Amino acid sequence: MKKILLLLVFCSVLLQANNYSDAMRAYRKGDFNKAKVFFELSAQKDNTVHSRYMLGRMYLNGEGVTQNIHI
Repeated sequence: MKKILLLLVFCSVLLQANNYSDAMRAYRKGDFNKAKVFFELSAQKDNTVHSRYMLGRMYLNGEGVTQNIHI
């Protein structure tokens, strides 16, 4: 039972890393539309602070989205 639980936790961590990693890869290449989609997925499914930060940064700078500087 412990091995199954450990495997589930490990798989969960791997899945969480994929959306954020894919988003950062796209962001670094300048593909902001693709990055936005993956950051949104990561923020929703994985609930990561890093993804939310990057989405905010994209909106602040107008990278692939309409710039929104309202605080």
